[in-house]
Amino acid sequence: MAQKSEKVGGNEVVGFIGKGMRVEGKLSFDYTVRVEGEFKGEIEAEGNLVVGEGGLVEGTVKVDTAIITGLFKGEIEAAKRVEIQYPGRIVGTVRTPNLIIGDGGVLEGSSVMLKRDDNAFVYTAT
Repeated sequence: MAQKSEKVGGNEVVGFIGKGMRVEGKLSFDYTVRVEGEFKGEIEAEGNLVVGEGGLVEGTVKVDTAIITGLFKGEIEAAKRVEIQYPGRIVGTVRTPNLIIGDGGVLEGSSVMLKRDDNAFVYTAT
């Protein structure tokens, strides 16, 4: 059987926590992980997190981009952006330079808008 040698793209889902699954602990990854089940713990990744409708993530998260259509509880920091899409809901604190709340999305908590320092690519609170 031949193996593919092409690299995985940044938007391609490389990890999946499906409905009915419950995972607890520490998660790190590159590229994109989608959660449609439950994850409780810490996520620190250089990729994207997608919490699908019906999914639950509870804990502390640091990622490039987070897209929430399920429920997130805790603290989330995204280097690029956080999107809350219907019927998504965040309960907690969001730290990001770009926060997008779509029609029907809910943020219950606080947000800190970060400013990117173009010289050093460092994010600092404004």
